[in-house]
Amino acid sequence: MRVSDIPASVQRRWLSELTIRWYRINQADCDGRLKMPTFTLTDVDGRLGFWEPKGRTISIGVHHLVADTWAEVEETLRHEMAHQVVLELFQTPGAEPHGELFARACAMLRINPDVRGDARSPEHQRMVARIQKLLNLATSENEHEAQAAMAQANRLLLKHNIELAEAGTPDGHVYRRIG
Repeated sequence: MRVSDIPASVQRRWLSELTIRWYRINQADCDGRLKMPTFTLTDVDGRLGFWEPKGRTISIGVHHLVADTWAEVEETLRHEMAHQVVLELFQTPGAEPHGELFARACAMLRINPDVRGDARSPEHQRMVARIQKLLNLATSENEHEAQAAMAQANRLLLKHNIELAEAGTPDGHVYRRIG
């Protein structure tokens, strides 16, 4: 998907949301010490996002914004902010891109320094599949079985910080966030 395929109003909302999330993370995890970067949307295939130090720009992939949850996009934003931390707070412009200082910045921003950029690890995918099975079982006509399955699915959703929309809903059910 290309940036030009996305309506300008949607692009503005995405850029606004990225700015708001960046500001909140900067205040909470960096004591407001980072300088506001420029945000851009990109259609470079295979990259969720990237930090461009010369222009102080964080770019996020349109395909990522379309296909993934905001939790996953925020993880990418935090990853790119870690590069910004290395440059601006640790003042080490020549640092190895995913080296020791980057790992320190990731710890500061409360993310895994894994450079794969895939928020959906095999363990995560297995857990989502397990939750989907439990949600399907929760539609059982056996009331006790259905309640037990739903309770277990809720526990796993909370424990692994997975959104219900990501895990899917049983056939015939609609999930809608209100407010």
